[in-house]
Amino acid sequence: MKHFLAYTFLIGFLAKCQKTVAFVLICTLLAGAACVETDGFDNIDQPCFTKESLETVPWIVDHLKKYTLPNGGGYHAAVYVYHDQQFLAITTPFGCTPLGHVFNCAGVPLDSLEIDYIDFQNNMKLAAVLTGPK
Repeated sequence: MKHFLAYTFLIGFLAKCQKTVAFVLICTLLAGAACVETDGFDNIDQPCFTKESLETVPWIVDHLKKYTLPNGGGYHAAVYVYHDQQFLAITTPFGCTPLGHVFNCAGVPLDSLEIDYIDFQNNMKLAAVLTGPK
């Protein structure tokens, strides 16, 4: 019941955001709430992102710093595959638009890659959950 009330509140809050953004955020939070962590990468021979890369790759570490501060709100990190490319998605409890928090292997944000977000959302496949809510 506690989770239902939390999700009901979250849905009300997200009503102000675009439906597509809200859908991706809710799905990511639900996956995180299930505390599913896996090292198994589906359909990836050589992953560019691992749990270790969250602590060792400089551009990822820099991006995550603001979420690991005491009042930062935490984050959830997952890897998605879109048209045979890997993307790291970082979601936060307070983020309304994940476009600036989805990166390719080189650290380029999704919104800079001229990828249609709706197409990305419709065709991305979850490959691995690197960390649940932190």
